Amino acid sequence: MAVVFIVLQSDGKKMEFLSTTSNNIWGLGFSEDFDAFISTANNTHSGFLGIPKRYFDKAKKNNETGVEKIDSHYPVHMATKNLRQVDVHGGFTAVAGHSLYTARTYPEAYWNKIAFVTEPTGRLIHRVQLEQNGSGFKEHGDGWNMFASADEWAAPIQAEVGPDGAVWVADWYDFIIQHNPTPSKESSGLDAKNGEGNAYINPLRDHERGRIYRIAYKDNDQKNTLKLDKNDVAGLIKALSNNNIFWRTTAQRLLVERGDKSVIPSLYKLVEDEHLDATGINAPALHTLWTLDGLHAFDGSKKEVISVATKALNHPAAGVRRAAIQVLPKTPATFLTMKKAPLFEDKDLRVRLAAVLATTDMKPSFEIGTALLEMAEKEENVDDTWLKHALTIASKINQETFKAAF
Repeated sequence: MAVVFIVLQSDGKKMEFLSTTSNNIWGLGFSEDFDAFISTANNTHSGFLGIPKRYFDKAKKNNETGVEKIDSHYPVHMATKNLRQVDVHGGFTAVAGHSLYTARTYPEAYWNKIAFVTEPTGRLIHRVQLEQNGSGFKEHGDGWNMFASADEWAAPIQAEVGPDGAVWVADWYDFIIQHNPTPSKESSGLDAKNGEGNAYINPLRDHERGRIYRIAYKDNDQKNTLKLDKNDVAGLIKALSNNNIFWRTTAQRLLVERGDKSVIPSLYKLVEDEHLDATGINAPALHTLWTLDGLHAFDGSKKEVISVATKALNHPAAGVRRAAIQVLPKTPATFLTMKKAPLFEDKDLRVRLAAVLATTDMKPSFEIGTALLEMAEKEENVDDTWLKHALTIASKINQETFKAAF
């Protein structure tokens, strides 16, 4: 079993166990709303992290996994028939990376919808077409390839959106990818041997060279000129509104690492802005909420910041509503505002999911039990994979109040 981890502290000392999967996780990526996606080395080129393990643990559902396999097809579409694969023949068997297109330089069809998954044994980069499916996601059809090579040494292992909005590719550049595609003496006439780590010994293994590609959109080939300075607070705040998640997350990190709470009041306007881009996202408000959370602004010492985040529960962007649920203190007042919004009936099921999970961090009450019961009586909720899990968990934690409401 493979494990997903996430770093909770910038020094890397505290980590949270999030989920198990069927095999090695070689890819991790985030949407602009911070939905989490993974790929595993073998036969799962796209998976979605729906609920972290800590929630299942609360209900003692220890055998559940929070990751769902969402890929829609088996085969890779290679440009060469000379594949060297140990298993999952003709499919995804050395998958790495799962990076969404999170800039605005490419055509709109890519924005926050296409993920790049590399398959070095197939010598290609697959395009995963992501589509929201209830409170989760699915791969919509087969997006074929972003990159495919007939060069038998090409071995892309990571494709990421760079600071310039282009896609940058790390090519491992190796003839043999998997560690033990060892031919038998009967089939090859060779006395082939395996060495350290059971790796097939072959002089064609390359340990010194690699290649980097930049895939640019020729009709909008931008060159990056932006630089961020941790001491330029105004520049960091401005970068929270950049159209490339690379710069937004960098600015967010630098502001949090500074730890200067005097910047907090100057962030309110970004949260209060209700503008939506063409994808229905308000990225500046989303990043600002998490910046405020990183600065421990919701510790109760500043009433105004609580008020700003509470208003965000009614923001037109679903990602902002969800983030507001996640960062606000789990108090009776927060629950009442969530109920009034009404987030337990939100049109976006990801927001409903966040609302239900938030109740598991609140003190049980008759009001929470009633809200959970009302949700459980609606078919659209219990038919949804992740909402069904969340309602089961929350109802167990609120067992007495749920029974009383029933």
